Amino acid sequence: GGTALSGTTALTSGTTYYASQTLGSCESATRLAVTANITAPAAPTGSAAQTFCNSGTVANLTATGTGIQWYSTSTGGSALSTSAILVSGTTYYASQTLSSCESATRLAVTAAITAPAAPTGSVAQAFCNSGTVANLTATGTGVQWYATPTGGTALSGTTALTSGTTYYASQTLSGCESANRLAVTAALVPQPTATIVVAGPVEYCLGEPISTLFQLTNVVPSVSTVQWFRNGQPLANQTSSSLMASQTGYYAAVLATLPGCTTTVAGDTIAEITPPTLNPVTGPSFSMPSDTLTYSTLGSSGAPIVWTVTGGVLLSGQGTPTIDVIWLTSGVVEAKMQVGPCIRTDTLNVRVSGIGIAEPRPEEIVQVYPNPTDGFTQIFPWHDGDRIVVYTVDGKRLEVPQTAGKLDLTDWPAGVYQVLVEGPDGRIKSRHRLVLQK
Repeated sequence: GGTALSGTTALTSGTTYYASQTLGSCESATRLAVTANITAPAAPTGSAAQTFCNSGTVANLTATGTGIQWYSTSTGGSALSTSAILVSGTTYYASQTLSSCESATRLAVTAAITAPAAPTGSVAQAFCNSGTVANLTATGTGVQWYATPTGGTALSGTTALTSGTTYYASQTLSGCESANRLAVTAALVPQPTATIVVAGPVEYCLGEPISTLFQLTNVVPSVSTVQWFRNGQPLANQTSSSLMASQTGYYAAVLATLPGCTTTVAGDTIAEITPPTLNPVTGPSFSMPSDTLTYSTLGSSGAPIVWTVTGGVLLSGQGTPTIDVIWLTSGVVEAKMQVGPCIRTDTLNVRVSGIGIAEPRPEEIVQVYPNPTDGFTQIFPWHDGDRIVVYTVDGKRLEVPQTAGKLDLTDWPAGVYQVLVEGPDGRIKSRHRLVLQK
């Protein structure tokens, strides 16, 4: 019995339906019993938000199920190719197929593509003398350095840098390393070297104008910057290769190729010297021949006194404030004191006039021969009891070997010497200017 069902009537799983057939116009009284089973696969399961690093394809999407297929729509449409490129923020839909039956519902998955930018930093970085990868700098998170712009293995921080080589830095955010890398070219700059040549004195007499040139030479590398210092303090606007000093103090230059990559080049110290105090030479300005007179610069201080006498013989007192001079002819007494560059002098002119000692008798005339000589000379006539005294022209008395009037000057330097011959009574019998030639 019953009424035939419409073809659009929805089946109910587990329900038995009955089929008759009609032959001619006669419907069968018995019917075929058919139990319907409806297979309805559920949508696959999985994360509704999936993140990928830098890029991804449909093949990278994941869902738990059987015979997974991905679509761009929640229903209908055509399954996507596994090589299709994912678009960040786009939702993709996964179905599963069980017993050849594809699920009517689909798992919705929104894809997120994380693409960290390359780190930032200076593209040219310089280091003093040497450096390692650890010295390179870049601003970013989880920075790693490579020898190539893509791929490769991260370099160790202890890897030595090579000047002129480019290194590449990536950063890692949320576990994703940037596909792009910052390119940094390293430069190894040598520490500078140089020497300072000083042109001019480094000691000046107190009150004299100071003018000494300090010149940098052999500067390596030539691009080094310069800063001059005086007594450890930088001199304003003194950054050239030379410096004209006009004050006392210690001068040096600091060279730099990079901040912190510096060398201090030693210079020299300019000092002012206090001059000695030399009082005027006092003493007689007139003498008879062969007179012994005294001259002095009493009260002088600050240095030894060097006396020079022309026209006479300095008998004693060299280096002291008072001297004794035996006069032969008119001449000059000069006192000189020196401390470093400070020289002080004073002179006194002395006029010698008069007969002086009595002229020797003809039989007492004394001669020196040979004169000039190259070492030995003879006093004649020679008398027992006579004495020979030899002086340098500046008044220094010499101990010259002599035997019976014969002088041996072979050990003395060439020059002019004063030779005095004295009798047993101490009276000067003759004076001679002896020329020693070598």
